[in-house]
Amino acid sequence: MSRKFALRSLALLTAVVALGLFVKTESVSRGATLQFAGRTWTIKQSNSPVGPGPNRFSASPNNVWSDAAGLHLTIRKTGSLWYSTEVILNESFGYGTYMFQTTSRQDILNANATFGAFTWDTAGGDTIPDNPNREIDFEDGRWGNAADPTSSQVVVQPYYLANNLKRITLPDLSEDAALTRFFIWSPGKVEFYSLRGHYSPTDFPAESVLHHYVYVANGTSRRVPTPGAENFRFNLWLFQSTAPAGDQPVEVVVNDFAYLPLLPGDFNNDGVVDDLDLTKWQADFGQNRLSDANADGVTDGADFLIWQRSAGASLAATSGAVPEPTAAVQLLAASLAGVWLHRTRR
Repeated sequence: MSRKFALRSLALLTAVVALGLFVKTESVSRGATLQFAGRTWTIKQSNSPVGPGPNRFSASPNNVWSDAAGLHLTIRKTGSLWYSTEVILNESFGYGTYMFQTTSRQDILNANATFGAFTWDTAGGDTIPDNPNREIDFEDGRWGNAADPTSSQVVVQPYYLANNLKRITLPDLSEDAALTRFFIWSPGKVEFYSLRGHYSPTDFPAESVLHHYVYVANGTSRRVPTPGAENFRFNLWLFQSTAPAGDQPVEVVVNDFAYLPLLPGDFNNDGVVDDLDLTKWQADFGQNRLSDANADGVTDGADFLIWQRSAGASLAATSGAVPEPTAAVQLLAASLAGVWLHRTRR
């Protein structure tokens, strides 16, 4: 690590100490939006049937909203018509860990309803045959078959190829509906986890794992999409446009979402842990943003220490250890620890 890099890092920390929390304002650039998990999401709207389903999609705050409990997606009837809901993240991340948590009864979701948490590239591309939309999914649903003992699935599209889809039976969630799901998308591999309870994707007990599946590309029939212009999305929709069983509205509550880059401390997701990531950490400090490296809901001193441990690392490196921190970086860590402890004790 260069002396120039260390001095720049020290200057950045000094600014944080002097200014306190730095609040970054996001600009809204398209359509109706809502705020959830510290991020801006665009709400899908269509008064005529469109995919998936096909369905009509509502952007009404009576149908889709966020509050202290999280993101609420519904399927509701307006007049004689049913409306589904979908939100689209206003950022594109590429490779990394995508995590979400739910508090609704996903084990008994209406048989005609499907809940999706997935990546999707509207622009598409030809890098992956038969999967131009870079779609990687968690989906809860029984596809109209109430007697189906399985209730969820993980998918690397196209779903119809062998090993691209794995069905899951969610357990009885009547006593505690908390679930954590995440996938780790990396070159040539997607790793899926379903956990009972709410945990960080970097720290969870082995006994919480309900399902774990590793999908590895083989260069022929099994392929993993490369990043493009994909966004992460949540939706709740009716399979084959069929009204919910019992003609009752459906609701799913997502209480958290987080993204972690493949390389810990690479807050700007450029494949290198350097002073630019420290700048990003400074901008995100005190918020639930990209620099929340441990996915605890806030960018703070603990995330700086993760950056410090990885400083100098690169995804492009094929071998070699991470450089030892210089004295200046150690001073940064010590100074930050003092500021962090002072704030947490106030």
